[in-house]
Amino acid sequence: MAKKAVKKPAKKPVKKPAKASAKAVAKKPGRKVAKPISLHPLIDNGVFRKAGPKFAGGMLTCHCATDPVTVSIAAQS
Repeated sequence: MAKKAVKKPAKKPVKKPAKASAKAVAKKPGRKVAKPISLHPLIDNGVFRKAGPKFAGGMLTCHCATDPVTVSIAAQS
């Protein structure tokens, strides 16, 4: 017995949805764009300078009145 060749239907290309720009996303009703997170005024405003060539590390302490945060730096970052 001879087998008959079975033709398979051609697959249609799948259309990908177009990517929306940030402006288009923000304009959609009900969608809000997140605000940048503020960590600390000294970090947010860029007060820190570049470390010197002989930087040996140190301690950073915030100026908060209650529960100040202290960070130990051991090397240039």
